[in-house]
Amino acid sequence: MIIESPLLVENPLVSVIILAYNHEKYIVESINSILSQNCSFEFEFIIAEDCGTDNTKEICIEYQKKYPQKIKLYIQDTNKGLFQNYHDALSLCRGKYIAQCGGDDYWIDNSKLQKQVDFLESNLEYVLIHTGFCIRYPDKLVEYKKNEYDTSFEALLQENIIGALTCCFLRTIYFKYNNEIKPLDKKWLMEDYPFWLWIASNYKIKFIPDVTSVYRIVNNSISHPTNNIQSSLFELNKLQIREFFAIRENKLDIIKNDLGIEYVKILQKFYGRSYFKKTSLLSEKIKKYNKKIGFINRIKLWGIKNYCTHFLTKNVIGIILKLRYLQINEMRAFYNFIKQIYNQYRYSKINDLRNKFPSAHISDKISVSFENIDQISIGNHTSIADFTNITIQNDPLNSLKNSFLQIGDHTYIGEFNNIRAGGGKIIIGTNCLISQHITIVASNHGIDKNLPICKQQWCINNNNVIIKDDVWIGANSVILPGVTINEGAVIGAGSIVTKDVPSYAIVAGNPAKILKYRK
Repeated sequence: MIIESPLLVENPLVSVIILAYNHEKYIVESINSILSQNCSFEFEFIIAEDCGTDNTKEICIEYQKKYPQKIKLYIQDTNKGLFQNYHDALSLCRGKYIAQCGGDDYWIDNSKLQKQVDFLESNLEYVLIHTGFCIRYPDKLVEYKKNEYDTSFEALLQENIIGALTCCFLRTIYFKYNNEIKPLDKKWLMEDYPFWLWIASNYKIKFIPDVTSVYRIVNNSISHPTNNIQSSLFELNKLQIREFFAIRENKLDIIKNDLGIEYVKILQKFYGRSYFKKTSLLSEKIKKYNKKIGFINRIKLWGIKNYCTHFLTKNVIGIILKLRYLQINEMRAFYNFIKQIYNQYRYSKINDLRNKFPSAHISDKISVSFENIDQISIGNHTSIADFTNITIQNDPLNSLKNSFLQIGDHTYIGEFNNIRAGGGKIIIGTNCLISQHITIVASNHGIDKNLPICKQQWCINNNNVIIKDDVWIGANSVILPGVTINEGAVIGAGSIVTKDVPSYAIVAGNPAKILKYRK
């Protein structure tokens, strides 16, 4: 939703944007610091409020009413996240130049915009200008200083010294960057650093030492999360950005050693927390940038495989990290070895499926576990999408081995599904659509109060799940053991299916009930 007045300035030379989200404590100071700018030109002021949960939106609405000739207010209908909100705000800008400020930051130099625009107008070879700034910690205000303010691509690749709140840049440059790099598709957590790197690789950047702005450190923000894992994820994303642009500009040698060390540091924080996908990624990076192998050949003699991999990854690594006498290269080698074993086991299962069912489209990002490949059948031209988990497991407490998964032709299994044929059969017909985040289980445990839950045997009666042809199961649904979904039925998103569904019935709810029939 856009709130603007006919009185809004018609031909602004500069567009100033503020990204606001849960900033009710700081937004007034931020807005006032921009409105106090003394300029010889007209500027517009765009506030992009990202559907926060406090009173930020109400404060912004009051300011828009008070300064209709200056402020355009953009309110997201749902929380879009920093990057999307930033992109949306930039798309509304009309000025030749764009300046920006965070909703928790503020400017302290009333001539900031004038200085920056004067320089850019007189020096057309430059497309971005930034200034000095202070950092406001909870208990003190400190000026951010570097011995050298080198904003070449090589220097920025080492460290981001550009304060986004101090910048003023040519508007058309951002849209060239967006079309060329497509940052939204890359799911980056930082909206500014990749933009600076791209600019530095193509254009000239100017720094002036005047301190014009104050950057506020707010705990548990995107750039300063208090959670250790979230902090590591942010740092990991930053490393991926650096690596992307280093490879793109053929400058990888500049940061190759640093990347290896930083990836190891982040890897240490992930182990012991079941972050298998992230640790696998990190292991690949460590292997790429640190190829020296230490005592790896001795470890290979252990013959570690299958479930032992999980135990080592989750538990033993944490102990080894505490052994200070291990050199960093030896730890890197050990991580790489564990990763190789785990992936060899996982990919061998996927390759077995691909070899047996060559016409099926099976993602290499799925997780699959079965004792015998004869326990699974996948039809022609059936697709199994990323991050689906397929488990076919016989109950170790019962001699009956009747677990089986059968999927018919031309059926689509979407992302992040959990299909568990344990103690029973799951049969999915042809031309079915299984959406995302769906659980289908063919097993139930007993609940005898005289026996701990973890020791209960599976119920071996009425466990099979049968999904007949032409069935559509909506996202986030759960299909429980013993259920038959007959031909042509539709299961509404978020449903819990506890009993049989008639042919062509449309059901939804918890428990799922018949709403109507397909016509």
